[in-house]
Amino acid sequence: MSQVDKVEILAASIRARLILPEGQEENLRSALEEGLSKIDEVERVQTKAVSPYRYIEVQMEDKGFALWAAGGFDGRNKRGYAITAAGPDGRPLKPYRLIRETNGRHLLLPLYQGCFIAESKALPRGGPLTSLYQVIGFIGRGGKLYAKSQCLCSSGDSFFISRMKEGEADRFSGLMESAAHMASKESNTLTEYWW
Repeated sequence: MSQVDKVEILAASIRARLILPEGQEENLRSALEEGLSKIDEVERVQTKAVSPYRYIEVQMEDKGFALWAAGGFDGRNKRGYAITAAGPDGRPLKPYRLIRETNGRHLLLPLYQGCFIAESKALPRGGPLTSLYQVIGFIGRGGKLYAKSQCLCSSGDSFFISRMKEGEADRFSGLMESAAHMASKESNTLTEYWW
C-alpha cells in the first residue's frame, strides 16, 4: 500500500470522527505524511539495528582503507545524512585529507578493523536516527570496497536498541552526537567532534 493510500485511510477515519475547521485538512494530510515518513525511517533503522552486518562503502588509499566523514542537512529535500568514524579507543582519527564540501565530504579518515562508525539520518521534525557500528573486516564486491560492520546500537527520539553492555555505549556518545549534529546542520561544511 502506498503512503498516499495510507494517508487517505487515516484522513477518512479522522474525518468520520471529527469536524475539521475550514482549511485544516491540508495541515492534517501534511502531518500524517510526515508522521508516516518518520515511522518508515524508524522501522528501517530498527531493522538495521537487529541485522547482523552493515556494509559501508570505503576506498583504498596508499596507507590502507579510508572513509569520508561527510554529511549535512539538505533543506530543499528536508533530509539530512552524516557519517563519521573513530578509532578503537573511541577517539577521533587523524585525517588523511580535508575537503569542505557543503553537505558532502569533509575528512578522509583512516579506517581499520576495530574502528567505530556513526551514521545518522535526520528528518525535518524530531531528533536524528543514529546508529553505531564496529568494523570487523573489509570485503570487495562488484568493484567496490566495503567495511563489514556490526551494528552495536541505534537510537532515536523514542527508542534505544543496544547490543552493548549497560553503560558501554556512553563511551561513544560523542561520536554519535557528532554524526547527529552533522546530519541536522543545514549547509554543513565540516566534521565537528563532540568529545
